Amino acid sequence: MAIGTGAKNASGASDPVLTHAIEHDKVPWYQKPNLRYLYLMLFPTCMGIEITSGFDSQMINAAQLVPSWQEFFNHPTGALQGIIGSMYSLGAICSLPLVPIINDRLGRRWAIFIGSWSKLMPLRRVMIIRTFTNNSKS
Repeated sequence: MAIGTGAKNASGASDPVLTHAIEHDKVPWYQKPNLRYLYLMLFPTCMGIEITSGFDSQMINAAQLVPSWQEFFNHPTGALQGIIGSMYSLGAICSLPLVPIINDRLGRRWAIFIGSWSKLMPLRRVMIIRTFTNNSKS
């Protein structure tokens, strides 16, 4: 394999020219205008993710005050109520080991698509069930 061809070698390592350039780059990120701009643009994105995650958790905790929710879940208390409230965060933590595997095998676009799809499908299922069922007490 010729140096600088851009191809990966058999062990899966990256291009030797890129590896060489990274090893010899002694300029810190904060002295590079393009990286400062990139991190500045990514900060609101990261904060937006945290804000929506907190909003979802807040909605789950607020729903626990509703009497119909308490009846549906048989009036949970203690650890059971805590685990129900933290399921949203626990799901994100439990999926973390799968993210690099899916990302390496399928690429970033498919990983984002699968993550978005897995979030939207349960919501869609609930909407369809709610639309076609009669929940009135007769």
